Amino acid sequence: MYSLSNTVARQAFFATLVAMIAVSTVFAASAPGDPQKEILDQVNKVAPTAEQLDDFRDIFREYYRQRNDASRRILRFGGDVAIKVEMKLRKITEESIKSISVVLTDKQLDNYRELLRIANVQFLESAGLN
Repeated sequence: MYSLSNTVARQAFFATLVAMIAVSTVFAASAPGDPQKEILDQVNKVAPTAEQLDDFRDIFREYYRQRNDASRRILRFGGDVAIKVEMKLRKITEESIKSISVVLTDKQLDNYRELLRIANVQFLESAGLN
């Protein structure tokens, strides 16, 4: 399908792009208005109870895993990366909210929606897509 040189070039491009995203994430994490603190503050606002904590942790981790996996796949196949990532991010966010809605109260769910909004904005900014 692709010549060897084309495949090597695609892999090199992908590796460079992943490195750029990693570096931008490191710089974003050290910038004023610490993104990690913003996420942790919002998690504290969600305030999952002891009974909710395991489910909350599992669903939130799954959100991060799906988000990162989807981004890697989109980068691998190319196209209009910004639009594809935003569309996939919206779908993953909706799925996460649907999953967590059986665990959290309405007030907690509103705070969880805000948590995902913050995480999405930070992710898009750190990847240079927003």
